[in-house]
Amino acid sequence: VYNSRFDTYVDVPEGHTFSDGDKINLVGSSSSDEQNLPLETGTDDGPLVLAPSCSEPDKRLFTVQQPLYELPPIPLDIKADIEGTTLGEVSSRTKNRIVSWITAHLLTIDWYPGKFYEPAAKALVLKYPVLRDTIGTGYDSWRVAFKYKMGNIRKSVDNDPNVEEARKKFGRKGNFQDKSGLKKQCRVPRDTLETTVEEVDGVVAAHVDFMAKEMKRCNPDIQKLKVSMQTTLPSRRKWIKINSPSTEELLDKYPALTLREMIHQEFMEICKVDFERNLLGFINGHGQRLFSILKTSRTAQKIFSEVQKAIADSEGDAKKYCFAVGVLQLLPHLVKEEAFYLRGPISNLDKEL
Repeated sequence: VYNSRFDTYVDVPEGHTFSDGDKINLVGSSSSDEQNLPLETGTDDGPLVLAPSCSEPDKRLFTVQQPLYELPPIPLDIKADIEGTTLGEVSSRTKNRIVSWITAHLLTIDWYPGKFYEPAAKALVLKYPVLRDTIGTGYDSWRVAFKYKMGNIRKSVDNDPNVEEARKKFGRKGNFQDKSGLKKQCRVPRDTLETTVEEVDGVVAAHVDFMAKEMKRCNPDIQKLKVSMQTTLPSRRKWIKINSPSTEELLDKYPALTLREMIHQEFMEICKVDFERNLLGFINGHGQRLFSILKTSRTAQKIFSEVQKAIADSEGDAKKYCFAVGVLQLLPHLVKEEAFYLRGPISNLDKEL
């Protein structure tokens, strides 16, 4: 029967009472044409009389009918989302929840409920007009969504005889071949390849040449320099151990060592120690002991007095900073002392400092 609100023909439930002037669309086989048949009379007792132009319709028009579908009880959260939705602005979350709700009910009917996709979509937009599509029939997007959702659900189903039989019967046939006899191509891992001495020397020379050129730039790429310095570390350590180069010779071959970032990385690679973290721990743990040792040292008297004055004139974080700098300034004066002095007991005078 024609629905003026949706501007389309919709299915009617059993027991529906037609009114005078209703338009009905009789759907027959694919070979027959759809006809709009205006209703001439709406009496309850008498038979329905069709318009003279279609007084004798083809009996085949009454043989094909879509199955009736009744929506299951709607979950409260979906109902609340629909009530807060306007036409043409259904959110993706709400649509996904609705599709899951309907397909879960279709699963109770059949694994392949293809004939119910369209009736379910029609029933949905008929009961909730706000879900209607703004173009086309008004329900096509829902019909397609139900179809694809069911297809995805069936993909995850195993050991179901109905699904397995349908897969064998209607599954897509491809050019499959037995792969058990195929030979696998084996590749040797890169790190297991044998490398000649000439290749290693060539790589090192290329990195050394790159670093020399990069350091001539106004803003050298620190990250690239770090990679080159890390790559050439074994060769550099071996060269230093054998040749014992001077500082000038070392910086001439590796000018990147003039950068503090490279020095820090070199220290980390050789010592495997986090310099910044451990230095702070050393200052906090042994700074006071260092002060107590050097306060009577004649060679350190001048620097010790300057450090004490800077600490006394500072407050907060500035005091801590002056203390740390003072420890580093005084540390070289311990070169003639024994290491166990740093682990000695702390006197009352040390606590006062």
